[in-house]
Amino acid sequence: MKSLFKMMFVFVVALGMSATTARAQNCEQALGEAFLDVNNVRARILNNGSLFYRGEPHVYEVPKGSGSNAIFMSGVWIGGFVGNETSPRTAASTYGPWEFWAGPLDENGNPPADCGVFDRVFKVNKSDIDNYEATGATTPAMLGWPTGLGAPTIAPVGNGIDDDEDGEIDEDGEQIKFDIAAPLASRVNRVIDLAGGERPAILGDQSIWWVMNDRGNTHERSQSAPIGVEVHGMAFAFNQAGAIGDMTFYKYNIFYKGSQPLERAYLGIVSDPDLGDFADDYVGSDSTLGLGYVYNADNEDISGEGYGTPPPAAGYDFFQGPIIPSVGDTAQVSGRKIPDFKNLGMTTYAFYNNGGGVTGDPATAEDFYNYMDGRWRDGRQFTFGGNGRDEAGGGSTSPTRFMYSGDPAANTGWTERNPDPFTGSVAPISPGDRRFAMATGPFTINPGDQQEIIFGVVFAIGACLLYTSPSP
Repeated sequence: MKSLFKMMFVFVVALGMSATTARAQNCEQALGEAFLDVNNVRARILNNGSLFYRGEPHVYEVPKGSGSNAIFMSGVWIGGFVGNETSPRTAASTYGPWEFWAGPLDENGNPPADCGVFDRVFKVNKSDIDNYEATGATTPAMLGWPTGLGAPTIAPVGNGIDDDEDGEIDEDGEQIKFDIAAPLASRVNRVIDLAGGERPAILGDQSIWWVMNDRGNTHERSQSAPIGVEVHGMAFAFNQAGAIGDMTFYKYNIFYKGSQPLERAYLGIVSDPDLGDFADDYVGSDSTLGLGYVYNADNEDISGEGYGTPPPAAGYDFFQGPIIPSVGDTAQVSGRKIPDFKNLGMTTYAFYNNGGGVTGDPATAEDFYNYMDGRWRDGRQFTFGGNGRDEAGGGSTSPTRFMYSGDPAANTGWTERNPDPFTGSVAPISPGDRRFAMATGPFTINPGDQQEIIFGVVFAIGACLLYTSPSP
């Protein structure tokens, strides 16, 4: 199964956060959306911290046009501690209420009085840019591309700008970089100057860009105080055949506009995969690849939105995480090398159940944070084997940060197929609806800092595993 995912596609990027004491507003839930659909995937992109689902329809359709969806819901989690507070602050998206709202934060960390003004996503194809060059015809997203809010924009060659600070002006120009800490009023209306030679700096053959914040209203899902982050999201894909044509990519720039450091911080990705038929799924992790994945428990996936035979597998791959100090190492951030820092990869993989209890859905800031920190809702650490805490079911008392980290194809190590990796005497866990969260951290984010993270969703179809139900 892991062999399906040993296609590491390296991107370099940067992530950032902090906390603030600024006030929350009464923004309405963000409704902006577009479909990432340039290749073999059709994915619903949202600007509320969630991906693929904000009420039906849920859309991560691959192959595009098949009617089968590999993922039901995904989203981003952020958490950490501020000052002497004993409870973490989190901004976490699952099934709603969502905890991100449209728009930027101003220089004091305040959200817009009316987030609806910014409730929009900007979708640009490479072909749109090529068509403008050839004919002068443009699109609303290109005309309104919000350069002043941070939407990546390339300045024309010959303007003397070297915003990459590499001492050179690239052949295609340099990216314009606005100071996100500068007064919002001075840049809020600054859109791209197409006539002056500026162009959207998209990634791949299609990009969707948006800006959101966690201070626009109350955090009803996690019951947390706001953190004070402004997040720039970009979803992108490549119009290629083969494995890349079955993948999508997600980049998040996180700007922290708080007054005190956000410490012991984590950033997480949550998934309710529902791989076609949701009732016959298994999940697992590969810490060496920074991969969390879902696969079918048998060779038939025939109910609901099922894929038939053979079934697929899908996964989330951390291509780059946040950076932390590390003498002698070199981190990569936005194409630049940062000496004496290193990039974090996946540091935790948590499976949790649909429902309540200590292994169930998170309901408070402590729950969300614990899952990112390798702990159950009651604070107990994940343990190796069984279901991650049941010693009687083939588990142990040995702490682990990566659940189901074995190889299900080779039937080695700890998997749902083999919950007792010590003796192999415990029957497979019953397949079903699965949810998981993968996280990177901990790290500290100081006021005014930013970081950037990128991950991809991979997909492949091939022969899967046979589940044998335990005897009654």
